[in-house]
Amino acid sequence: MDNECSKAVQEYITSEEIAIQLVEPKDHRVNAAERAIQTFKHHFVAGLATVDIDFPIQLWDEFLLQAQMTLNFMRTSRLDPNKTSYEELEGAFDFNKTPLAPLGTKALLLEDPDARASWAPHGTDAFYVGPAMRHYFLLQKQEVFACLGHTRSIPHTANNRQCHKQI
Repeated sequence: MDNECSKAVQEYITSEEIAIQLVEPKDHRVNAAERAIQTFKHHFVAGLATVDIDFPIQLWDEFLLQAQMTLNFMRTSRLDPNKTSYEELEGAFDFNKTPLAPLGTKALLLEDPDARASWAPHGTDAFYVGPAMRHYFLLQKQEVFACLGHTRSIPHTANNRQCHKQI
C-alpha cells in the first residue's frame, strides 16, 4: 500500500486483522498495482507504434480489448503456472476461430457483389481494430476481409558460395 493511506483506512485494515505493508511514496517499482499499470501502458504504447500511418488515431480506444488479451496471453496465471492469465480468466483461446492481426493494419472490406453496382469499387478501405469475438473465422472462406501489408524491403542475403567460403 502507498504511504498516502488515510488514518481511517489504516484503522479499518488493522481492525479486520489484515496485514498491511506500506511502501515509499513515488516508488512505483515496489507497488504491484503501479507496476501492473506501467506494464500495460508500455504494452499499449508499443501497439500504437505499429499502426498504419493513415490510421485515425482517435480510434485508439478500440484497441483496448486486443491489448488486454495479448498482454494476458504473455503472462502466466498466479493460480496455475501451466496456464496463461487469459486462459485462467476466459478459458482457452482458439486462434483458428478468432484470428488476430497487428492493430491498425490497413485492410480492405470487400463489398457483397449483390449489394454494389456493377462498376462500383469492390471494397472499402478499413483498418483492423480488434477481434470479432462472437463471430467464427470468416476471412478465407467468405472472402469478407483482406489485410494489406506494407511493402517492405527484404534485406539482401549473401549467396550460398560466399557462405560456403566463410565456413
